[in-house]
Amino acid sequence: MSLSSFNGITNDTLYLRMYHNAIKYGDYRLAINSMQALYAMHPDSIKFLDSVCIMCSEIQEYAQCILTGNQVLKTMPDDIPTIEAVALSNQHVGRYEEALGLFQVEYEKNKSMYACYQIAVLQFSLQQNGKAQATLDRLISDKRAMTNKIGFSTSNNSTQQVFYKAAAENLMGVIYKDLKDLAKAKSSFEAALSIQPDFILAKNNLEALEKKGEK
Repeated sequence: MSLSSFNGITNDTLYLRMYHNAIKYGDYRLAINSMQALYAMHPDSIKFLDSVCIMCSEIQEYAQCILTGNQVLKTMPDDIPTIEAVALSNQHVGRYEEALGLFQVEYEKNKSMYACYQIAVLQFSLQQNGKAQATLDRLISDKRAMTNKIGFSTSNNSTQQVFYKAAAENLMGVIYKDLKDLAKAKSSFEAALSIQPDFILAKNNLEALEKKGEK
């Protein structure tokens, strides 16, 4: 018996039901397989492959996210969720230049604060300290940086929401520390904590810097 004759419903309807049920019950592998099946039957409907890309990013299947996302972007180059998913996946697998290029594309399109912060992170990772500092200066001067927040993982497997301005000042401190300018590094960490006194990462960075100075 073919799928199309199963209870008198079409293949499309069956796979869409499988997809929605899989999402409902957290079975992302089945959801991905359902979208892959729909894309195989409708190769001109790139939306199915787009869904595969996003889900692969969410379950940390970065290589598949990159492969599917790159295919999607050939047809939909302005698709921001896909641009960001592929950028993050490249970042996670150490393809920093590819990730940087994609986040720069995103920032040009929507002035995303998240994209701006990741650009600075990647520039620092690529030892482009001057560019990273210029990016952080732009982020710090953005009025939204005192209202919008970004999440940071903590040691107890939770996420702390931090104002972008505090996050930018903390990263600036990390860069100054890398440049051996410990006075400016300390000033930046203190600036981050003046904005958000409970910022765990900035606290830890400042404490580590002060202990280093005591030696």
